[in-house]
Amino acid sequence: MSHRIFKILIPAILLLSCERYPDPATDYVRLYNFYFNNTQGTKHFAGEYVDDSIVFVSVNVLNQNSRRLNVKFDVVSGDGTVDKANVWSDKTGQASMHWKLGNGTSKQILRASVYDSSGVYLTASELTAYGFRKGEWDAYTGDPDGNIMDLFANSSAGLTLMASSSRLYRQADRYYEWTELNNSLLQSARTLRADSNGIIYISTWEGDIIKSSDNGLSWIKCTKPFPDRPYYIFNSVSNDGYIWAYYFGYPVKISKDGGISWYEAGSEISESGIQDVFRLKNGALLFHGSNASSLFISYDDGLSWEKIPVPGYSLKLFVSEKDEILICTQENGMTIYRAEKPGDEFVKVHNVSPEWTTGMNNTFTKRNGIYYVLIPGYGILKTSDLIHYEDFWKNSNLRDLFIDHNGVFIAKDTDFKTVYYRAD
Repeated sequence: MSHRIFKILIPAILLLSCERYPDPATDYVRLYNFYFNNTQGTKHFAGEYVDDSIVFVSVNVLNQNSRRLNVKFDVVSGDGTVDKANVWSDKTGQASMHWKLGNGTSKQILRASVYDSSGVYLTASELTAYGFRKGEWDAYTGDPDGNIMDLFANSSAGLTLMASSSRLYRQADRYYEWTELNNSLLQSARTLRADSNGIIYISTWEGDIIKSSDNGLSWIKCTKPFPDRPYYIFNSVSNDGYIWAYYFGYPVKISKDGGISWYEAGSEISESGIQDVFRLKNGALLFHGSNASSLFISYDDGLSWEKIPVPGYSLKLFVSEKDEILICTQENGMTIYRAEKPGDEFVKVHNVSPEWTTGMNNTFTKRNGIYYVLIPGYGILKTSDLIHYEDFWKNSNLRDLFIDHNGVFIAKDTDFKTVYYRAD
């Protein structure tokens, strides 16, 4: 009998012991809040300090005097440095030091590990910051730029605008910082387009088109291309300043007067959607719809159209300053064809094998005489003559590529929450 009682009493004694004499480490974690008094995810250039100082706080939730704790700081990623690796908290529960970002990665992490006066480990917390580097692709996941929808840049005006999460932002002095433009007309921004004169057009989620003729200082609403449609539309702006609009079940429409009036384009393209339109030097209009292989040319300013046969299934049209015509086709992966001038036969110039394919939006961009071509599912190519291509950055997660007014690359990820910057 006594043997059985002994077996039962041991757990009871242990339980009473734990209640009367709790583990000090558990007591600290239960009675204290531990946190960094700095904002998570701040942006800086690599080599800069994060804020004026890093402050780690341990606060007693019962508002009793905080005991001094030992906080050990170490850099988990990014190759940064700290000026104090071992700090005792003061009477207010704060332990302060300085953190200088390194060049190892863009996303950098600092860890604070907390110990009591006896050296017993209590807990740990991490602080994240971003250090943007020269000549590297730096990923950032966060608002607003991680949700970038579209971008417009004007180097002569020193202006870059971004549409993100239904808002319009202007790039600040640092390329990774953005300031929202407060204008009631811009509260539903979806896409950004511009003509060769720098007039900016925004399409909204309500099917409106808003324009600015003074680099975004003021905005006016254009006449609505489809008055009975309260939702978004597809639009494009050709290099001659014409505005093009379309949605399923509606005809392709053109505005030749900056959005004041609209008329239907020729019936030949009415079911082709809208993707890219260019005015050629000979006066003709070259049009590619959102449907595959929908390449057309018009010699009467868009009244009637002739279909141009293309190899493969073309998805994208681009016309260079020299009137070279390029199309991207779904043929053996993705193939780029080039015609030296209108009327010439398309000649295959390059082929890649993407991991997946989709519609192509902002595909061809140019910087310092070099063209950069984004192939979704593959990555970025570069070429100086639109004939010979080489890989610039292979990344199958890319969807769009932009270049800001200072020449910084800004690429959009397929997850719609990550953006990549590269400043050379």
